[in-house]
Amino acid sequence: MADPTEKYLYHHCGETGNFSDTSAYATNLKQLLSLLSSNVTSRNGYRNNSVGLESDRVYGAIMCRGDIEIQLCKLCVDSAMPNLTRLCPWQKESLIWYEYCMLRYSNKMFFSVVQTSSPVPLLNAQNTSDPDGFYQVLEELMRSLTIAATRRYPGALFAADERKFSDNQIYGLVQCTGDLSSSDCSFCLGALVGQLSTCCKRPTGGSLILPSCYLKYDIRPFSESRTVALYSPPPPSLMNSTPPKGDSGKGEVGKTIKLILIPTALTIGVLLIGALCCFIHRQKFKRPKKQGAPVGTRFKSSTSHEFQNGPEVNCFSLTSILAATDCFSAVNKLGEGGFGPVYQGTLLDGLEIAVKRLSKNSGQGLEEFMNEVTVIAKLQHKNLVRLLGCCIQEEEKMLVYEYMPNKSLDKHLFDPSKRANLDWNLRYHIIEGIAQGILYLHKYSRLRIIHRDLKASNILLDDSMNPKISDFGMARIFGGNQTEANTGRAWELWKEGKALELMDESIRESHVPLEVLKCIQIGLLCIQEDPAARPTMSLIVSMFGNYSSTLPLPKHPGFFLRRPSITSKQSCSVNEVTITSTMPR
Repeated sequence: MADPTEKYLYHHCGETGNFSDTSAYATNLKQLLSLLSSNVTSRNGYRNNSVGLESDRVYGAIMCRGDIEIQLCKLCVDSAMPNLTRLCPWQKESLIWYEYCMLRYSNKMFFSVVQTSSPVPLLNAQNTSDPDGFYQVLEELMRSLTIAATRRYPGALFAADERKFSDNQIYGLVQCTGDLSSSDCSFCLGALVGQLSTCCKRPTGGSLILPSCYLKYDIRPFSESRTVALYSPPPPSLMNSTPPKGDSGKGEVGKTIKLILIPTALTIGVLLIGALCCFIHRQKFKRPKKQGAPVGTRFKSSTSHEFQNGPEVNCFSLTSILAATDCFSAVNKLGEGGFGPVYQGTLLDGLEIAVKRLSKNSGQGLEEFMNEVTVIAKLQHKNLVRLLGCCIQEEEKMLVYEYMPNKSLDKHLFDPSKRANLDWNLRYHIIEGIAQGILYLHKYSRLRIIHRDLKASNILLDDSMNPKISDFGMARIFGGNQTEANTGRAWELWKEGKALELMDESIRESHVPLEVLKCIQIGLLCIQEDPAARPTMSLIVSMFGNYSSTLPLPKHPGFFLRRPSITSKQSCSVNEVTITSTMPR
């Protein structure tokens, strides 16, 4: 196994302020580094956390290279940790890169924030004799790896592959920090690939480093494990190939004709189906005159993505949605919530989507609806479902989202066959992700969003079981409050010292008692009767990441089902629920 202590690459000390050895910041930093070191996992090679409150709060992250084993990751982190503080002894911000890992801390919140300014080039001394040819192959390799890292393997944000150049191979890898969305990762890596022409035409190996992503290449293999080939470029067109000698070429011509005719026929077929569905749909949902614009005037009819309100919002045609969902076939229906049914679909370019067909009771005009969608489309975070665009034609208003292959959390929690797959570590990971997403909506997004309908069915799971909050903009679009006043037995069991009885039996073997109790306690703190006593989302995220501080004891919840004790002169609601405030903090 390689020695990670010999693989130091680069470090940077920030300018966000200094701290003293006896300060609260120093104490929090020491605790944070200990937490990060003890939580080295192989999940996407990334982990972040924070410790402390307000101005003394420290944010930290570690990332290991996506192709190395967990043992080497642990060795690298343990080796880099003391150097992180030694090289920047009193600065409140520090970053260090090793060959196999990256460590970073700051007094500024940097989770899910893309940083693309001033990439650092670390280049080999050996140069190629054919810089133009080398750069052409290198750029092609890096662009294909960017696609692979952000599209072909959701959640990994890492890819490695190789390309033939002259008598050598060019080996390459790219990686983003695991808190980025796929689109942010693509943006970050794109910034690095754009720098290749100015720094990297001659050197036969090197790295370009940013706090949020990096790329590496060399003519010598450097992977610690088998190459992860997640993407391969399409084969050359047969139209441009020359048949072998002695071959009439008829076979190749036949193959070429098939390659052209079959996709063309399939495309035409899908378009015809979409047109037929659209005709039937129009007959079924005829609208009165003078209600909105006719089809084709405001929104184009096409099977591709359309941009009508600038680059912010993607407006899909009704034809493309009908074709993608097979005319809202029952087979493609994923579920139905308070805002309308949701359907799975696949666009002609292969992109899988989820279409929320909104009910007719929003009461909004076209312009108001589009303004809300434009605002929501700007909100992007690793733990939010990404809104791809919308469709407004006929009397339909639809929202188009990225498709989440593992469906919603409730389908795992309440299905006995799937419940066992959610061990405690994975559940805690999901809980933390949900908290990070809500914190973003409350504090760090471009506008403050209160969800109002947070529940297991609104938590979707991607390929890597990372949680993504959905329906976070519905309250803005519908102007309604979807809160539900449900009570379980949590408060009574907590008072009796039996809170662990709330635990799902399927995690009995994998659970960590202190973590389970902490989650229950935080949940009870969030529903206390006095709104002023409820913790903010910033404090909640800190509670999840802080393992040493003592949490306050929860008081009486605001939504609580009491045993009836009614006299003839008393009155109460039918379900005996007391509601102190219907608006969350």
